Amino acid sequence: MRLTVSVLALLGVVAAVGCKPEPVGKQEDRFRRELRRYFNTLNAEAQARKDSLRKDQIASQMNPALLPPTGFTYSTWIFDDKGFIVENLNCQTCGNRLALTAPSAEYLCKSCGHCPYKTHPPNTNILKFPCETCIGAGGTLKELPEVTRDTFKGVKDALVLDMVEIDPDRTSAEKGIRAKVRYVRRTWIYDPRGVVPLSERTVNKASIDTYWIPTEGAEEKYRKPGFHRQEESYIGEIDFLFKGGELIEMSRKPEEPVRPWKDIRAH
Repeated sequence: MRLTVSVLALLGVVAAVGCKPEPVGKQEDRFRRELRRYFNTLNAEAQARKDSLRKDQIASQMNPALLPPTGFTYSTWIFDDKGFIVENLNCQTCGNRLALTAPSAEYLCKSCGHCPYKTHPPNTNILKFPCETCIGAGGTLKELPEVTRDTFKGVKDALVLDMVEIDPDRTSAEKGIRAKVRYVRRTWIYDPRGVVPLSERTVNKASIDTYWIPTEGAEEKYRKPGFHRQEESYIGEIDFLFKGGELIEMSRKPEEPVRPWKDIRAH
């Protein structure tokens, strides 16, 4: 009898140890993996929609009896669990307030067409192109220094927001991981009026989905002008709870539109 009680007691201890919550550090690693999986799935679904639209578009071009697909718009999601975005940064050239959805990327301000990080010398003609401060003679953007969170320290009104902001007051081994998760969603719209051939610089630097440029996928006589261009960008925020290996959406803020961080330019 005493042996039976001892065995049961030992099994109880083993069960208790087995049910012990996973350490917060390990939970956080799994949480970040699940977040990457979450947004990768959204982008995979967007790719499938884009492929389906392309297939239906080509079929309708080759057979007039088939109706073209309804709608050509799709979304893509940008997420980096180690990344950040910046709000309320004033462009160094025109002073326009910007939201930077990809702070480390080279790009031009939507309002003035100059790099918002760089200060131009006095009496610079900002209407001159190419700009000697922002753009080299070959039409390529000059390389920027590394852009980090520290770049924006002391910059008036600039707000640096991590894409994953864990709430330590609501996080523990027992409670799970609670965090605000920020992302960027871009919408792409089909522009059938794109009849002008695109230069290599435009394709490389502008927000154009090259997959939709009508140079492949159909016989020459069925190709029509047009391409997908970026329509809008939005910053979204989701309150996630990760507990017991499950990613749970607790709440979601309305997405905020931001000005496109790249633009189709005629140069």
